[in-house]
Amino acid sequence: MMNFKTLFSTRKRSAACWLVAILSTFFIVAAKYQPTSLQVVPAQHSQYKAVIFDLGDVLFTTSTSAKVTTILPTMFKNPTLFYRLIGFEVKQELFKLLDKVPAKTTEPMYNGGKKLPQIMVDWMTGRPSSEIKLEVLRQIRKSPHSTAIKNLFRSITRLMFDPVTLANSQTPIKPMVDLVKKLKKNGYKLYVLSNWETDSFKSLKKQHAELFNLFDGIMISGQEKMGKPSPELYTRLLEKYNLDCSQCTFIDDEAYNTQSAEKLGINSIVCKNTSSVCKGLINLGVMALK
Repeated sequence: MMNFKTLFSTRKRSAACWLVAILSTFFIVAAKYQPTSLQVVPAQHSQYKAVIFDLGDVLFTTSTSAKVTTILPTMFKNPTLFYRLIGFEVKQELFKLLDKVPAKTTEPMYNGGKKLPQIMVDWMTGRPSSEIKLEVLRQIRKSPHSTAIKNLFRSITRLMFDPVTLANSQTPIKPMVDLVKKLKKNGYKLYVLSNWETDSFKSLKKQHAELFNLFDGIMISGQEKMGKPSPELYTRLLEKYNLDCSQCTFIDDEAYNTQSAEKLGINSIVCKNTSSVCKGLINLGVMALK
């Protein structure tokens, strides 16, 4: 899924260090642990022949520079934010606002174990970004928040819902990319199954063509008009690429998505960081200690 956790991480701090807390809200990057004593078991010696990857918080994270260039100017233009954000949960409050935006879909998606606002499901299943952004900005105007908070929400909206800005904000998680390369070299078929908006994905794929060319198949929610954890999306991937679910491993950062895959017989790993993925692959016999 698109990595909203790294975009919106928030913490409560004492007043003495509130500025650090505000800036760190947007500077957190997913942990990257480089496995140094592991090797990939060749596919011909493994029960598993295919590995399916999510994108957000698995292969990509929101870059620090994108957070700085998007959020920091807003904070300096709205100095009251430097005290208004003390104890203010940015993600929680923005999602409350997004929950009020009229949506067309009903199927749920999840982030961090919680249901996403339905308008975001609309967005990730094919509703045009331009339409989504207008609806969100309209809701921000109507909200009871202060002008400074509204301006902050507008900045985040531009980062989230502008396809080019969103694609430019993504940076590969190097240890996971290295793992993809090792799996490919050792004969595994590789696939992408991700909840991702269509237009930004086109830009992302073009910018990181070397990585995406390693995959034997790609399926995203924006193109399929449905998303995880809907069982139909997993089934569509299996059927399209003639995959045996018992020979597939699925890696995703959202437990709801891995649980849905498990119900279909796809062995799954919840990605907390590269180390957790490697541990899961060791348990499945796809990786081993050197």
